[in-house]
Amino acid sequence: MDAGRRTTTADYATMFRAAHLRFDDRPSIFEDPIAFDILDPAFRGFLRFPLAFRVVQALWPLRSARTQVLVRSRYAEDRLAAAIRRGVRQYVILGAGFDTYALRRPSSDPPITIFELDLAENQKAKRERLRDLGQPPPSCVRYAPIDFETGSVREVLRDARFDEDQPAFFSWLGVVHYLTRPSVTRTLRQIADCAAEGSELVFDYQVDTPLSGGGERERRQVRLATETRGEAMHAAFGPGEIARFAGRSGWSLLEDLSPEEQRRRYLEGRADRLDVFEMFALAAFVPAPLPATGRASAWWTDRTP
Repeated sequence: MDAGRRTTTADYATMFRAAHLRFDDRPSIFEDPIAFDILDPAFRGFLRFPLAFRVVQALWPLRSARTQVLVRSRYAEDRLAAAIRRGVRQYVILGAGFDTYALRRPSSDPPITIFELDLAENQKAKRERLRDLGQPPPSCVRYAPIDFETGSVREVLRDARFDEDQPAFFSWLGVVHYLTRPSVTRTLRQIADCAAEGSELVFDYQVDTPLSGGGERERRQVRLATETRGEAMHAAFGPGEIARFAGRSGWSLLEDLSPEEQRRRYLEGRADRLDVFEMFALAAFVPAPLPATGRASAWWTDRTP
């Protein structure tokens, strides 16, 4: 991934969130009514032609790609809501792209500080789009540019006045599989170093061995698509490996959601045939170690989403 240019994955993820409200059945998996407005004009134009969108979707695994974005966003924001109910008031979005959470929060919700970490070019593009919409950046947001392959999350957060003495919710979506394993390890350790007790981390990751027969063909299609955009995928983990891998970097696993578990939680009973990929899992962690009982502490178990 070239740190000197804006990544297109942020545009695609935003387009998928916008398309969901325009083309899919209700109830929605994840509602982002601002996604369409913040899209690049070219992507907005594409969504104005439903037939073209459906043709492209039939030719490329677009349905699963956008379902994956919806499910991971829903998962993260469900857990974020539970964290806020526990009293967490710092939200760190690693690889924020064109995330609109700060714009969607009801004014009646408890005030929080949102730290958006991403490539400088992505953040520049987002600020420009907000300006074009006549929308000033929300006062609760602090933008912090970073290249996850080379930068330090802890240093960037310190510069943004992150309070290491207070718990935070960390969301790291759509990024890990584009990094090398050493970069993932380094970033996990940096987050753990500044995560106070009561913090939580959620991220999605690529499963090294697809969990169904069609998974390998799907993997080839996805990798070809990302490599064509100059954003090749790297890090992948075997089934059950993520707990040990993250554990070596200071994290204790709370939940590891397989594709099948994602379907049961978010997609059962849908008539629009939305489905997730077989190659991505979701996981939630707390800073290690867990209490001596070997289970998550009460602040966690009593308040799960």
